[in-house]
Amino acid sequence: MDLIFRNVRIDDANPLMDVAVHNGKITHIAQAITATASQEIQGNGNVLVPGFVEAHLHLEKANVMQRKANRSGTLAEAIAVTAALKPTLTRDDIRERSVQVLRALVQAGTTHVRAHAEFDPAQGFTGLDVVLELRETLRDVIDIQVVAFPQEGILKLPGMKAMMVEAMERGVDVVGGIPYNDVSPLEHIDFVFDLAQRYGKDIDLHQDFADDAEHMTIEYVAAGPSPRATKGASASAT
Repeated sequence: MDLIFRNVRIDDANPLMDVAVHNGKITHIAQAITATASQEIQGNGNVLVPGFVEAHLHLEKANVMQRKANRSGTLAEAIAVTAALKPTLTRDDIRERSVQVLRALVQAGTTHVRAHAEFDPAQGFTGLDVVLELRETLRDVIDIQVVAFPQEGILKLPGMKAMMVEAMERGVDVVGGIPYNDVSPLEHIDFVFDLAQRYGKDIDLHQDFADDAEHMTIEYVAAGPSPRATKGASASAT
């Protein structure tokens, strides 16, 4: 065994249990496991639960409110504020703030994060590269799934289609999209689905995230697969 939790509570209806882990998987649960492990943790009757999952996080934009606040509290100003800040964010700055957030998550029991890493012609791949590096350097501490996220749109920015492809080549895990913040939401969705199919990746859309219900495109997403080929890709709207 690699790890054994001793005397932990699984539920109130049962006595305290031992839980053994090998190769990252729970292999045995019993009141008293006689085997030993290279690491053993005494639970002392505390509850053993799965690690928490943070499914939507923008690491490179975390902890910047004090620099430029969203005074109106609207989505439109939030996008404008972050767009103004992003060109000023350095590699070291992004890494420092990202580590602060990840440390707080781990201390609170989070073991998995889906990080939406942004890039565009104004800021380049600085934020994405930092998040990809953290995924590797912290893999023994927390699992980071990286989303290629085009916050400022794909179609309305020259070179963004190529940057989306480059992000896939750099090793991101998920194709991101934000249809409502582009000149043609439907073409945006088509591009995201096509790219996901090409690389065999899942999709994560910031879908219909506006402050009102106008111009929703969720029905277009749900109608697939025609005219979009979606084999090898799944969509999760956030």
